[in-house]
Amino acid sequence: MSGTVSAAEKCFSICWVVGIAIALTKEEHVVHYRRHRRSQPNQPDELVQIQTYEYLPRIDSVPVVVIQSTNDDYLPAGEARVLFGPDTELKKLLTIDAKNHRFTGGCNNLYKEAETALCWMSKIR
Repeated sequence: MSGTVSAAEKCFSICWVVGIAIALTKEEHVVHYRRHRRSQPNQPDELVQIQTYEYLPRIDSVPVVVIQSTNDDYLPAGEARVLFGPDTELKKLLTIDAKNHRFTGGCNNLYKEAETALCWMSKIR
């Protein structure tokens, strides 16, 4: 049938990426996804794990914002900056003055920065 697209032919695209309080040491801060094996359709999908900061440089065609606490117990904003690199047209690291990983004392600023980031990204895409 012409004009129809099977599920296998459909592609998805990512409009933007937002990361909040990304850490290096906890397993829950590793991105997990399942990769479909097109060359072996009868095999189960492969579970893939990605260390977030190692993967971020590969995302270069969509806006990326990471929001990090200045005093995050797992990864303070200063260390995150080193891993993240400099801001670019499509990539921004926002820091929130807060006491810990949960943004204690800085939640209102977190919400404001998240809203600002979403507005910025929606204008780019």
